[in-house]
Amino acid sequence: MDVKCRVDGVLVGSVMIDHIESGGLGSVVCDAQVARVGDTLTIEVTADGTGSITEISESNNDRTVVLDVSENEDEDGGIIDSIDRGPAILMICVGVVLISLTALYFGPSRVSKPFNRKK
Repeated sequence: MDVKCRVDGVLVGSVMIDHIESGGLGSVVCDAQVARVGDTLTIEVTADGTGSITEISESNNDRTVVLDVSENEDEDGGIIDSIDRGPAILMICVGVVLISLTALYFGPSRVSKPFNRKK
């Protein structure tokens, strides 16, 4: 069975479900990124759009949901937003330099050829 997802009429995903038992349920995920705050989105999902599966009722194959998009209420931000990048980058650079110097110091010594004096 083919499931199609549309956001404001634009196809954002098409997923195949291999097998669903009679009377059973299946689930799919269609990902879409929304960047317009304050707009209204219409999300449409259609299962078995071609009618290839024989059913008693075809009326439950379509679902439309209208959502209002609002700003994220979490003002803390994520872990990445909470890190001050200046000191973090400085510490990473210092760490890389220290690791490089340690590897250079403890690494193998210089390869030298035995000295043979020509007579």
